[in-house]
Amino acid sequence: MKPPQNISITGATGFLGPYVIKAAIAQGYAVKLLVRNPAKVPADLSAKVQILKGHLSDIPPSFTEGADVVLHMAALIKAPSRSAFYAVNAGGTKNLAAQAQSGGAARFIYLSSQAASQPHLSGYAASKQAGETALQETFTRERVIIRAPAVFGPGDEATAPFFTFMKRGLLPVPGGKGWAERKLSLIYAPDLARFIAEQIAAPTPPLAPLYPASVASLTWRDFAGAASEVMGREIKPLPLPLPLLKTIAGVNSALLRRAFNPHLTLGKLSEFLYEDWSVDSTLESPTSFKTALRETFSAQI
Repeated sequence: MKPPQNISITGATGFLGPYVIKAAIAQGYAVKLLVRNPAKVPADLSAKVQILKGHLSDIPPSFTEGADVVLHMAALIKAPSRSAFYAVNAGGTKNLAAQAQSGGAARFIYLSSQAASQPHLSGYAASKQAGETALQETFTRERVIIRAPAVFGPGDEATAPFFTFMKRGLLPVPGGKGWAERKLSLIYAPDLARFIAEQIAAPTPPLAPLYPASVASLTWRDFAGAASEVMGREIKPLPLPLPLLKTIAGVNSALLRRAFNPHLTLGKLSEFLYEDWSVDSTLESPTSFKTALRETFSAQI
């Protein structure tokens, strides 16, 4: 692939988007964004990029015109039904991949999810795997699939409740049998943004999905221990009873169909309860977990 210059990006107004846009601009790329609401593009970035209004079911042809690389980060994280997940995470990916193919883009980078490796867990997980399949069937040139683990950092609304509780000395975790042995991997948002930007001009990508992580494996007790050191006070894991969590998640899932936007749904709970989300290795030179925790805590003060 020739050295890329023009990058077309979806998902710019999400939590991770500004981090990635800044990383791409810093590397000298000309950036074009597809957004549903241009007003949500941060003011400090809007003057440095080209912004097109649209969505994945109706993509302006000019979005991929002249693009060397298409970076697709837009996705539904919560949805009222399995079909709604598939419409965006699989159907939208297929639409964009087809347009990138016909537009001549040399590379398509797809921000998938670690959950795609366990599609039986939730509608979201299955739809992200379906998005990967749609890309592989539709885009025939270079493909990069990034299965990111749980992302955290300053500005993330999804993980903010955990950090709020930790400031009070408690880390709420899903309880049930074996809760203390469950393993997770995490990635700090600036680390993921840097990794994604590196894939824009990286050598020919591997056929298998990539699994970047700032922290390859830790338990909830490990998490609490690191947070305790950062906060200078003891933070105790608080395993929440599964019957309570299932009741809350069930109610939230029903309310989600009525335009309510809760974080904990039955699908998300199923993902939380999976026993081992660890990966084999971390990124090169990741931000230390304690530094990432400290910066995330500081942003909430």
